[in-house]
Amino acid sequence: MATAIIFKFIEFMKKEKIWSFLAFIIYTCLITSLFFPTIDIIFLIALVPILLFTLRIQILVLSKDINLNEIKCKIKAKIYKIFHEILMYIPVHIICNVFTNIFISGNSQNQLELLEDLENSPINFLIYAIIIAPIIEEILFRLLPYQFIKNKYLYIGISAFIFALCHVINDTNAFYYIWAYIFESLYFSYRFFKTKDIFVTISLHSFCNLVVFLLIVLL
Repeated sequence: MATAIIFKFIEFMKKEKIWSFLAFIIYTCLITSLFFPTIDIIFLIALVPILLFTLRIQILVLSKDINLNEIKCKIKAKIYKIFHEILMYIPVHIICNVFTNIFISGNSQNQLELLEDLENSPINFLIYAIIIAPIIEEILFRLLPYQFIKNKYLYIGISAFIFALCHVINDTNAFYYIWAYIFESLYFSYRFFKTKDIFVTISLHSFCNLVVFLLIVLL
């Protein structure tokens, strides 16, 4: 009974456009420190959609209609799909980096802070950049906007722009460095709209951050 109530509640939140819109605005404000400058508070509140999302997956796994063999098949199919998406993304990532290196000089405030975090605590940086940040940001900037923006081009444009803007919002040269984020963000938004699969963009985002991490460490 309790599980059924929780499941219905989560389904309601997922389908409710007003809730999705309000959650998108609230979490965007929190994660960019507009109203709550304390990072611990922002981090804890930003984890809420992840917990709900994970809970929904757990409920599906516990459902009577899903057997173990079916779960294994779905996992294999998902891994193959993600691997295929990453292969498609690699040339896009290379082109975006070439563009960035040619037309954009220096580092944004966000990049400088990340480099400082990497130097101070490489392990914590790795966990945050490759696991935590992709999950939080893709749920916030890709999954939530899709609940209330159904037009393809409007969704891709808005979700990509907000994602990029939030990475440079505290930078004095925000509209210069935003180009370092906008193109890959457009691709992530396009792939989510195309696949309707949040695991795809989380994986692409994680792969992107992993490549950046390896390049920084190796070079």
